[in-house]
Amino acid sequence: MDNVNHLVHQNIDISRTDWDSFETSWDFKRHPLIPLLWRDAAEGGGVVPLSAKRNTQNYNALPFNPLLKACARELRKAGVLSEALLWLRLKSGQVNGWDFDRQKIIGNYIVDFYCANVNLIVETDGSSHDGKEEYDAQRDAYLKGLGLDVLHIRDNDVKKNIDRVVASIKHHPGGFAATPPEEGNKSIEAAFAKWEHETAEWFNTLKANEEELNRIFIDIYGLRDELTPEVEDKDVTVRRADLGREIRRYFLSDFYADHLKVYHKKPIYWQFDSGKESGFKALIYLHRYDKYTAARVRTDYLHPLQRKYEAEINRLQMLAELPDTKPGEAAGYKKQIETIRKKAAECVAYDQVIAHIAHQVIELDLDDGVTVNYAKFQNVEVPQGDGRSSLTMNLLAKI
Repeated sequence: MDNVNHLVHQNIDISRTDWDSFETSWDFKRHPLIPLLWRDAAEGGGVVPLSAKRNTQNYNALPFNPLLKACARELRKAGVLSEALLWLRLKSGQVNGWDFDRQKIIGNYIVDFYCANVNLIVETDGSSHDGKEEYDAQRDAYLKGLGLDVLHIRDNDVKKNIDRVVASIKHHPGGFAATPPEEGNKSIEAAFAKWEHETAEWFNTLKANEEELNRIFIDIYGLRDELTPEVEDKDVTVRRADLGREIRRYFLSDFYADHLKVYHKKPIYWQFDSGKESGFKALIYLHRYDKYTAARVRTDYLHPLQRKYEAEINRLQMLAELPDTKPGEAAGYKKQIETIRKKAAECVAYDQVIAHIAHQVIELDLDDGVTVNYAKFQNVEVPQGDGRSSLTMNLLAKI
């Protein structure tokens, strides 16, 4: 599970970095474009990139306990394996041109690595930190009170995937993309282009990690066959999750009800739901919603499902009409056909509703709250023409 922990924590770190890059975050410090631009040098009146010059003013201003010098010296000599491996990748300006110190004394503490360029502390946490959560929290609070960022990295992560560890340090908010625009191209436009490129890399990393996590959990819970449409339900066996329910059935039947209870009917996941026949269901994350979400759900998920329903009906009809098909089997096929036809008919009506919403390109203001925003997708009336009554359906599951 170490790989799972690493992927999850890396995604959390990337997401936190992205969120903290803008004013909506309480931990916002500066706009991400600022480190990408050139700033006036404190010495010589010239210009230097942020990543290229050690901040000696910050370095010298930190509190220092000289009684810890001998201890720091011994720690450098007897550094654990993970610290030694990471030091080989941090020293000599290998990361963004930053200058790191090893076993730096700050006040009455000795930190593993300190970078004066961006006021960043990197700590490698091994088993020695077990049971010391309160001490570590007090220590972090003191260091952060000095205006320092503290990045904790697990000992095993350094040993097993040091490239990703170095990448997480490189992209830490304290030194967000600190490589400056190239000479002769010191414009905001160039900085934005560089920032856009790096955020695209973050997104690709997030996506790759999510796909890997999906693969891991599919293997853990034995869902490989469950994702193969050719396998009949009676042939599928799924290992039980800790809650004693099949994962797939849980998400289809019980997840949303549990989610509504947890969030007191103010869900952050919204379920597109075609109705009582359960012809179509799809979950979206509220904070990822945009005005084109409904259109994407319709074209990328609903329409392919409708085609699969049609293909399955044709397949079952063919099986029911085979000469060697037994009467009992034929009756079973016809029963399945009837069930699928009801789902397909429900999807046809639902398609009209979701198309009606998609054409409105509805935008949400999250400050309005879930209740107000959710209502925009419920009791949707779709004119039918030819004197027929309007079709009224909910786009989302009832809450």
